[in-house]
Amino acid sequence: MKNETTIPSAEEHIPVVCPECFRSTFEAEDGRCSCGWELPYAFVVPYDAKWCLEAELVELMKKFDSLRLMGKYCGKNPERLSELSHVKYLYLSRWDGFSFEQLAGFDNLNVLELDYLRLGSLAGVCRLPLLRSLVFTECSGMADISELSECRNLSVLNMSLCKDELALQHVGMCGSLGYFKYEGREIPSLRFVSHLRKLRTLIINARVTDRRLPSAAGLCLRKLLLKKSSFDKEDLASYRAGHPECEVTLV
Repeated sequence: MKNETTIPSAEEHIPVVCPECFRSTFEAEDGRCSCGWELPYAFVVPYDAKWCLEAELVELMKKFDSLRLMGKYCGKNPERLSELSHVKYLYLSRWDGFSFEQLAGFDNLNVLELDYLRLGSLAGVCRLPLLRSLVFTECSGMADISELSECRNLSVLNMSLCKDELALQHVGMCGSLGYFKYEGREIPSLRFVSHLRKLRTLIINARVTDRRLPSAAGLCLRKLLLKKSSFDKEDLASYRAGHPECEVTLV
Protein backbone atom coordinates (compact mmCIF):
# COMPACT_ATOMS: atom_id res chain seq x y z
CA MET A 1 0.00 0.00 0.00
CA LYS A 2 1.37 3.40 -1.02
CA ASN A 3 2.31 5.70 1.83
CA GLU A 4 0.20 8.85 1.38
CA THR A 5 1.87 12.11 2.37
CA THR A 6 -0.21 15.18 3.04
CA ILE A 7 1.44 18.40 1.89
CA PRO A 8 0.60 21.42 4.06
CA SER A 9 -0.05 24.15 1.52
CA ALA A 10 -2.15 27.20 0.88
CA GLU A 11 -3.32 29.31 -2.01
CA GLU A 12 -3.29 33.07 -1.54
CA HIS A 13 -2.87 36.41 -3.24
CA ILE A 14 0.63 37.73 -2.51
CA PRO A 15 0.89 41.44 -1.61
CA VAL A 16 3.81 42.93 -3.51
CA VAL A 17 4.69 46.41 -4.73
CA CYS A 18 2.78 46.96 -7.95
CA PRO A 19 5.23 47.23 -10.88
CA GLU A 20 2.73 49.40 -12.75
CA CYS A 21 1.92 52.19 -10.26
CA PHE A 22 4.41 51.37 -7.45
CA ARG A 23 1.77 51.26 -4.73
CA SER A 24 1.78 48.76 -1.87
CA THR A 25 -0.93 46.14 -2.41
CA PHE A 26 -1.31 44.94 1.19
CA GLU A 27 -4.84 46.34 1.29
CA ALA A 28 -5.77 45.41 -2.27
CA GLU A 29 -9.26 44.06 -2.74
CA ASP A 30 -10.31 41.19 -4.98
CA GLY A 31 -6.68 40.36 -5.76
CA ARG A 32 -6.04 43.52 -7.77
CA CYS A 33 -4.15 46.75 -7.22
CA SER A 34 -6.21 49.92 -7.51
CA CYS A 35 -4.64 50.45 -10.95
CA GLY A 36 -6.00 47.09 -12.10
CA TRP A 37 -2.78 45.06 -11.93
CA GLU A 38 -3.50 41.51 -10.77
CA LEU A 39 -1.63 40.26 -7.70
CA PRO A 40 0.17 36.91 -7.90
CA TYR A 41 -2.10 34.06 -6.79
CA ALA A 42 0.38 31.61 -5.37
CA PHE A 43 0.69 28.00 -4.32
CA VAL A 44 2.50 28.13 -0.98
CA VAL A 45 4.52 25.40 0.71
CA PRO A 46 5.50 26.48 4.25
CA TYR A 47 8.83 26.00 6.05
CA ASP A 48 7.61 23.19 8.29
CA ALA A 49 6.19 20.99 5.52
CA LYS A 50 7.45 17.41 5.59
CA TRP A 51 9.71 16.68 2.61
CA CYS A 52 7.92 15.13 -0.36
CA LEU A 53 8.39 16.17 -3.98
CA GLU A 54 6.58 13.46 -5.88
CA ALA A 55 5.21 13.77 -9.40
CA GLU A 56 1.71 14.43 -8.09
CA LEU A 57 2.86 17.52 -6.20
CA VAL A 58 4.89 18.84 -9.14
CA GLU A 59 1.85 18.49 -11.39
CA LEU A 60 -0.19 20.43 -8.84
CA MET A 61 2.41 23.21 -8.78
CA LYS A 62 2.25 23.45 -12.57
CA LYS A 63 -1.35 24.61 -12.32
CA PHE A 64 -0.24 27.86 -10.70
CA ASP A 65 1.69 30.70 -12.29
CA SER A 66 2.93 31.85 -8.85
CA LEU A 67 4.87 29.75 -6.32
CA ARG A 68 6.26 30.33 -2.83
CA LEU A 69 8.70 27.49 -2.18
CA MET A 70 10.35 27.60 1.22
CA GLY A 71 13.31 25.81 2.72
CA LYS A 72 13.90 22.27 1.51
CA TYR A 73 11.15 22.42 -1.09
CA CYS A 74 13.52 23.98 -3.55
CA GLY A 75 17.02 23.34 -2.28
CA LYS A 76 16.79 19.61 -1.57
CA ASN A 77 16.00 18.68 -5.17
CA PRO A 78 16.89 21.78 -7.25
CA GLU A 79 16.89 20.07 -10.65
CA ARG A 80 13.11 19.78 -10.45
CA LEU A 81 12.81 23.56 -10.34
CA SER A 82 13.30 23.54 -14.13
CA GLU A 83 9.90 21.82 -14.43
CA LEU A 84 8.26 24.98 -13.08
CA SER A 85 9.72 27.49 -15.54
CA HIS A 86 6.24 28.70 -16.55
CA VAL A 87 5.77 30.81 -13.42
CA LYS A 88 5.40 34.60 -13.36
CA TYR A 89 6.06 34.96 -9.62
CA LEU A 90 8.60 32.96 -7.61
CA TYR A 91 9.69 33.12 -3.98
CA LEU A 92 12.69 31.09 -2.82
CA SER A 93 14.05 31.00 0.70
CA ARG A 94 16.93 29.38 2.61
CA TRP A 95 18.44 27.57 -0.36
CA ASP A 96 22.18 27.21 0.20
CA GLY A 97 23.04 26.13 -3.34
CA PHE A 98 21.01 28.63 -5.33
CA SER A 99 22.39 30.38 -8.42
CA PHE A 100 20.63 32.25 -11.21
CA GLU A 101 21.75 29.53 -13.62
CA GLN A 102 18.98 27.40 -12.11
CA LEU A 103 16.44 29.90 -13.46
CA ALA A 104 17.52 29.41 -17.08
CA GLY A 105 14.38 29.23 -19.18
CA PHE A 106 12.19 31.16 -16.73
CA ASP A 107 11.27 33.55 -19.54
CA ASN A 108 7.85 34.49 -18.08
CA LEU A 109 9.13 35.47 -14.64
CA ASN A 110 7.93 38.97 -13.64
CA VAL A 111 8.48 38.98 -9.86
CA LEU A 112 11.33 37.25 -8.01
CA GLU A 113 11.71 37.28 -4.21
CA LEU A 114 14.78 35.77 -2.53
CA ASP A 115 15.74 35.64 1.12
CA TYR A 116 18.36 34.02 3.33
CA LEU A 117 20.37 32.81 0.34
CA ARG A 118 24.15 32.45 0.17
CA LEU A 119 24.51 34.57 -2.92
CA GLY A 120 27.76 36.34 -3.69
CA SER A 121 26.50 38.18 -6.76
CA LEU A 122 23.52 38.75 -9.03
CA ALA A 123 25.33 37.19 -12.00
CA GLY A 124 22.72 35.81 -14.39
CA VAL A 125 19.78 37.90 -13.24
CA CYS A 126 19.75 39.90 -16.48
CA ARG A 127 18.91 36.71 -18.39
CA LEU A 128 15.35 36.89 -17.06
CA PRO A 129 13.87 38.93 -19.92
CA LEU A 130 10.52 39.86 -18.33
CA LEU A 131 11.73 40.48 -14.78
CA ARG A 132 10.09 43.64 -13.43
CA SER A 133 10.38 43.23 -9.67
CA LEU A 134 13.33 41.91 -7.65
CA VAL A 135 13.40 41.57 -3.86
CA PHE A 136 16.33 40.15 -1.93
CA THR A 137 16.49 40.08 1.85
CA GLU A 138 19.13 38.86 4.32
CA CYS A 139 21.53 37.81 1.55
CA SER A 140 24.51 38.70 3.73
CA GLY A 141 27.12 37.32 1.34
CA MET A 142 26.05 39.56 -1.53
CA ALA A 143 29.06 41.55 -2.73
CA ASP A 144 28.47 42.22 -6.44
CA ILE A 145 25.29 43.79 -7.82
CA SER A 146 26.86 45.12 -11.02
CA GLU A 147 24.57 43.08 -13.28
CA LEU A 148 21.63 45.22 -12.17
CA SER A 149 22.81 47.78 -14.72
CA GLU A 150 21.77 45.36 -17.47
CA CYS A 151 18.22 44.78 -16.16
CA ARG A 152 16.49 47.14 -18.57
CA ASN A 153 12.91 46.24 -17.60
CA LEU A 154 13.33 46.25 -13.81
CA SER A 155 10.85 48.69 -12.25
CA VAL A 156 10.78 47.57 -8.59
CA LEU A 157 13.89 46.83 -6.51
CA ASN A 158 13.97 46.05 -2.79
CA MET A 159 17.32 45.36 -1.08
CA SER A 160 17.05 44.70 2.66
CA LEU A 161 19.55 43.67 5.32
CA CYS A 162 22.38 42.77 2.97
CA LYS A 163 25.95 44.13 2.94
CA ASP A 164 26.34 47.88 3.47
CA GLU A 165 29.28 47.97 1.06
CA LEU A 166 27.16 47.34 -2.05
CA ALA A 167 27.97 49.69 -4.92
CA LEU A 168 24.67 51.49 -5.37
CA GLN A 169 25.83 53.29 -8.51
CA HIS A 170 24.70 50.16 -10.35
CA VAL A 171 21.17 50.80 -9.10
CA GLY A 172 21.42 54.22 -10.70
CA MET A 173 21.80 52.54 -14.10
CA CYS A 174 18.40 50.78 -13.91
CA GLY A 175 16.68 53.19 -16.25
CA SER A 176 13.16 51.79 -15.79
CA LEU A 177 13.25 51.78 -11.98
CA GLY A 178 10.16 53.42 -10.45
CA TYR A 179 10.45 52.05 -6.90
CA PHE A 180 13.60 51.51 -4.84
CA LYS A 181 13.82 50.46 -1.20
CA TYR A 182 17.04 49.96 0.72
CA GLU A 183 17.23 48.84 4.33
CA GLY A 184 20.53 48.49 6.17
CA ARG A 185 22.91 50.28 8.46
CA GLU A 186 24.58 52.86 6.25
CA ILE A 187 25.09 54.04 2.68
CA PRO A 188 27.53 56.74 1.55
CA SER A 189 25.18 59.03 -0.40
CA LEU A 190 22.05 59.35 -2.53
CA ARG A 191 23.87 60.62 -5.60
CA PHE A 192 22.92 57.55 -7.63
CA VAL A 193 19.27 58.67 -7.51
CA SER A 194 19.89 61.56 -9.92
CA HIS A 195 20.12 59.08 -12.82
CA LEU A 196 16.76 57.43 -12.11
CA ARG A 197 14.47 59.56 -14.28
CA LYS A 198 11.42 57.33 -13.76
CA LEU A 199 11.78 56.90 -10.00
CA ARG A 200 8.56 57.69 -8.11
CA THR A 201 9.16 56.06 -4.71
CA LEU A 202 12.44 56.08 -2.78
CA ILE A 203 12.68 54.44 0.65
CA ILE A 204 16.05 54.55 2.43
CA ASN A 205 15.93 53.02 5.90
CA ALA A 206 19.63 53.49 6.62
CA ARG A 207 21.96 56.21 7.77
CA VAL A 208 23.27 58.30 4.88
CA THR A 209 26.84 59.56 5.37
CA ASP A 210 26.57 62.40 2.84
CA ARG A 211 23.58 64.35 4.12
CA ARG A 212 22.76 66.05 0.82
CA LEU A 213 19.26 65.26 -0.38
CA PRO A 214 18.80 63.95 -3.92
CA SER A 215 18.22 66.62 -6.54
CA ALA A 216 14.72 66.36 -7.96
CA ALA A 217 15.69 68.08 -11.20
CA GLY A 218 14.48 65.92 -14.08
CA LEU A 219 12.98 63.34 -11.70
CA CYS A 220 9.36 62.39 -11.08
CA LEU A 221 9.83 61.51 -7.40
CA ARG A 222 6.51 61.48 -5.53
CA LYS A 223 7.33 59.63 -2.31
CA LEU A 224 10.51 59.93 -0.26
CA LEU A 225 10.99 58.06 3.01
CA LEU A 226 14.23 58.64 4.92
CA LYS A 227 15.84 57.86 8.26
CA LYS A 228 15.33 60.82 10.57
CA SER A 229 18.85 60.91 11.98
CA SER A 230 20.50 61.34 8.56
CA PHE A 231 19.25 64.80 7.58
CA ASP A 232 18.96 68.26 9.10
CA LYS A 233 15.50 69.66 9.82
CA GLU A 234 16.28 72.84 7.90
CA ASP A 235 17.31 70.94 4.78
CA LEU A 236 14.19 68.79 4.92
CA ALA A 237 11.94 71.82 5.34
CA SER A 238 13.61 73.46 2.36
CA TYR A 239 13.24 70.31 0.28
CA ARG A 240 9.54 70.02 1.12
CA ALA A 241 8.95 73.67 0.22
CA GLY A 242 10.76 73.29 -3.10
CA HIS A 243 9.09 70.01 -4.03
CA PRO A 244 5.44 70.12 -2.91
CA GLU A 245 4.60 67.28 -5.30
CA CYS A 246 6.78 64.88 -3.26
CA GLU A 247 5.56 63.37 0.01
CA VAL A 248 8.50 63.34 2.43
CA THR A 249 8.31 61.02 5.47
CA LEU A 250 10.88 60.40 8.21
CA VAL A 251 11.27 57.18 10.20
